[in-house]
Amino acid sequence: MQLTNLIDSMIGEEEYNDSDILEHIWLFAIIWAFGGCLSPESRIKFDAVLKRISGKHLAGNASLFDIFFDYNGTKNWILWEKVLPKYEPPSDNKFSKILVPTVDT
Repeated sequence: MQLTNLIDSMIGEEEYNDSDILEHIWLFAIIWAFGGCLSPESRIKFDAVLKRISGKHLAGNASLFDIFFDYNGTKNWILWEKVLPKYEPPSDNKFSKILVPTVDT
């Protein structure tokens, strides 16, 4: 269910005629539908297997969990850190508003 929800959220009403883009969307959905709940040790193994069987040059030395497929923009894999804004703590310093950024948040 998670796999199809991710694909549906990325494709939506868009018509993609490029099978290469569809394959990258499919791979991104596989990474998070099946790999998102894995332990750090298992993510390393999952990363290696998926890179090996996909036949695509995906991330170079980066983990698949550190990259994002920019399907609306560049149509390339980019690092999450380039997509996410820099963390700025709340100006009022209220403890209840502090969110500590991690790899999974």
